[in-house]
Amino acid sequence: MHPFHYLDQELYIKASNGITIFNDNEDHNVDLLQQAELALYHAKAFGKNTHRFFDQKSQLDLVKRINLENDLSQAIVNNEFF
Repeated sequence: MHPFHYLDQELYIKASNGITIFNDNEDHNVDLLQQAELALYHAKAFGKNTHRFFDQKSQLDLVKRINLENDLSQAIVNNEFF
């Protein structure tokens, strides 16, 4: 990595990137920013300063986890644990 010189200082710039691909044949209601954000989350989880492409399986896993968390929270409210 090469430093960036600014005001007599050496700065190192690092970035993580989330990438999604828009396909004109796909449904236009897909939230591209949400897909890119999910890919960015995975890039940061893999050590930062890297990039990851959006993966449909990752999105499905996230939806399952959110649904499970919501179900567990509702079960606590309803005193369904014993």
